[in-house]
Amino acid sequence: MNKTQDSDFNQFHRATSRAPIQWGHRLIKKTKGQVAVEYVLLLVVAVTIAALVIKLVASRNPDSPGLIVTKWQEVMVSIGKDMPD
Repeated sequence: MNKTQDSDFNQFHRATSRAPIQWGHRLIKKTKGQVAVEYVLLLVVAVTIAALVIKLVASRNPDSPGLIVTKWQEVMVSIGKDMPD
């Protein structure tokens, strides 16, 4: 790179950079708000996934019981069929 290209790049970089020193106090407030929004969104996603897993794994609906309830019923039936020696 020659000096004119380098200085043009540096001028562009300085004009478009958003360093915390340039924005100061307002940048900190904006990032705090963004962190809070991201946290709430992650919390919503985690709760939704947990609710779906619980519904599929531990459902007590008689028409479509969850995986744990189905396996527990199979264990109870196999214990009930066991003949004492």
